[in-house]
Amino acid sequence: MSWRRLLFIPPIVIGIGLFVLQTRPGPDGAATPAEPQPPAVRVAEIVLEPLVLEVSGFGRVAPVRSWQATSQVDGRIVALAENLAVGAVYEASAPLIQTDPRTYEIAEARAQASLATAYAQITELETQEEATEALLALEREIEAFLQAELDRQSILVERGTISQAALEQAHRELLNQRRQVRDLENQLTLYPVQRLSAEAAILTAEVDLEAAQRDLGDTVIAAPFDGRVTDQNLSVGQYVRPGDALLVLEDIAEAEIVAEVQPGALNTVVRALVPDADLTLVSTDPGATTTFSLLSRFDLSATVSQRIGDQHYVWPATLDRHTGAIDPATGSVGLVVRVADPGRTDPRNGLPPLVTGSFVEVRISIPAGRQVVMVDRAAVRAASDGAPFVYVVDDDQTLQRRAILVGATLGDRIVVADGLRSGDTIVLSEPQPAVLGMAVEPVYDRPTLVVRVEP
Repeated sequence: MSWRRLLFIPPIVIGIGLFVLQTRPGPDGAATPAEPQPPAVRVAEIVLEPLVLEVSGFGRVAPVRSWQATSQVDGRIVALAENLAVGAVYEASAPLIQTDPRTYEIAEARAQASLATAYAQITELETQEEATEALLALEREIEAFLQAELDRQSILVERGTISQAALEQAHRELLNQRRQVRDLENQLTLYPVQRLSAEAAILTAEVDLEAAQRDLGDTVIAAPFDGRVTDQNLSVGQYVRPGDALLVLEDIAEAEIVAEVQPGALNTVVRALVPDADLTLVSTDPGATTTFSLLSRFDLSATVSQRIGDQHYVWPATLDRHTGAIDPATGSVGLVVRVADPGRTDPRNGLPPLVTGSFVEVRISIPAGRQVVMVDRAAVRAASDGAPFVYVVDDDQTLQRRAILVGATLGDRIVVADGLRSGDTIVLSEPQPAVLGMAVEPVYDRPTLVVRVEP
């Protein structure tokens, strides 16, 4: 037999010897097992974090005001503003369109003549009334004289001095004078009625003059505010009629964006900011009116952002209002923000004009003004009875379990209302198996300080 066949024997002997040494009883007669290494777990230290919430949505840029110039008169266009074209910008009160005013100048002159005639009639009536009153006073004196003459002749007839025919003649003269006095009195009673008619004629003439002047003013169409022309197709000599659309001017002082936001995102923010809010009312609020009123208590800030090529631009904005209704197609509610001077380049901040119709993102930040404890959603677990808890690492580097009271869920994080305090170490990655009291090797993770609630 060859000696090479016996070469396997030394390794076996060496292995048996090592086994005997490792399993040899100690001084107390027990075997000494190898010391296990504690498992590594990913952990994070609890710190009080400033609660900063963001709600985002998307929408298109639109002008706050859009004005369509409509012709109020008919006539031919005789003048247009210099360089009138789509994209041109004009200041408020700048004349844009001039139609032929001659027809309305004639109407104004005719109304002025009618008004002058009506005033002349009033003057004539006043003069006639004064003359009639003077004449009436004279005729009354004559009446008094004739009455005295009749009385005198009646006495003479009784004495037989004059004939009865003379008395009758005096009586006829008195009656005739009385008729003249009565005619003048009746004439005076008609003057107030004639004055009312003349005053009505004055009012009519004044209204006609105002209408003529208004029509004359409508021959010039001016910009009601600083704006940019977005639609026009006019030329000098073109005939326009009342109601014809002439051009469209959009306000350049402000633009607004209706950001579509899911009501659930708003309600989540309310739960985080106002723990004592009526959650039933907030969750069933169809137009987010209650939610918006609650959010309005806080110092809200808004920004509008747009990516153009590889550049990202952000404009400051202000939250103006909410639409008060839910979009039936998307189930979202509109939050309206405004941007000042959107059409002007801002060289100081390197911002280009914010063009109408652009698709932009709106972010509304709501600082809570308080600090809270927040943990990753994955760190929260549920017991058999559904109660939430987290694993923590105590001072002895062992695994423990801590019951917590959860608050609002914000994105991938949960606000912990009770059960944890600053300085606690929570376990983010659960060891397998998780045995309470087991030693662990903590590996620290960096906390997240800003929570963003996406629509």
